[in-house]
Amino acid sequence: MKLKFYDMTEIFISREKDRVMNDIERYTRTTLVGFADVMDARKGAKWNIADVTEADGKAYYDSLSKSRDGERGKRLKVLSRFMTIALNEGWIKELPWKRLYEHRKGGEGHFRVSDKDRDRSLKYLKEMNPANFWDLRDRAMLLLLLTYRLRKTEVSALDMIDYDGRSITVKTSMEWRNRDIDIDKSMKEIFDSYLLKREELKEALNEKALFIGFKRNRI
Repeated sequence: MKLKFYDMTEIFISREKDRVMNDIERYTRTTLVGFADVMDARKGAKWNIADVTEADGKAYYDSLSKSRDGERGKRLKVLSRFMTIALNEGWIKELPWKRLYEHRKGGEGHFRVSDKDRDRSLKYLKEMNPANFWDLRDRAMLLLLLTYRLRKTEVSALDMIDYDGRSITVKTSMEWRNRDIDIDKSMKEIFDSYLLKREELKEALNEKALFIGFKRNRI
């Protein structure tokens, strides 16, 4: 009997599932065996899963130095998923690391600045005498970013309700990075001057974001 195209599709999908599952199994196995080899070299043959540390994870990353950057990231994601399962199963009491690797297009990653340039920028911002609303915004935003070494995405995600006049509540997709930041009197004055000017000019009244851009929405 002649197969219909739909039947051919089902056969193809079934075979593709088998192929993909086999590829995942092989990739996962070689990744974990490779990590075990690194552990053997570092700790001897009698180590157990509870002995794994962040330094071991970094050593495994270094062992992949001949691999492409994206490949190193994929291997570490497999290892991190395994450690998460180990935590959920009770094999370990806590994760040995929070995040070993984060690849970002362009290679720049999150906002980075040298300590020297950071100190120079902070001094300039604190002495700055803003002439308009946008300068007030820039001073408050950059001081927050540099003083507390926040990520650009963390600053962008801040809402008005995250500032209560005494502290800033930072919320992220990674629970371990969530925190309340107490601000000093000078920082409070800088934030308040920005927000008072925003209210005075009636800028983006319906926008909940703490920092707004020229289009009057989240920066």
